[in-house]
Amino acid sequence: MRDKIVLGVTLAIVLLLTLVMYSLVDTQRGPATQAASLAAKVANGTRLYAQYCIQCHGPLAEGCIGPALNRAIWRPKTETGAPNSTYDEASTDFIKNTIITGRNS
Repeated sequence: MRDKIVLGVTLAIVLLLTLVMYSLVDTQRGPATQAASLAAKVANGTRLYAQYCIQCHGPLAEGCIGPALNRAIWRPKTETGAPNSTYDEASTDFIKNTIITGRNS
């Protein structure tokens, strides 16, 4: 009976140490995974823009047939990183909604 108790306590300690080590490794892996996920999302967005949007909005989003998408009013921060005082959140939400759901022509 005593051997079973010792074995159970030993296995519990090994399990706890394994979980602690995994949690330490996992916290280091998180930022790398987020960066890779962001890079994949940017690449996918670039591909989708080139496939569906570039014809009307231009290669640099400067606007051709469709409106320009690179307006400063739609950027929450300026080029220097300071908050943009002219930022229009309602227009940005409209654009995001249009990208997600589309618009009737």
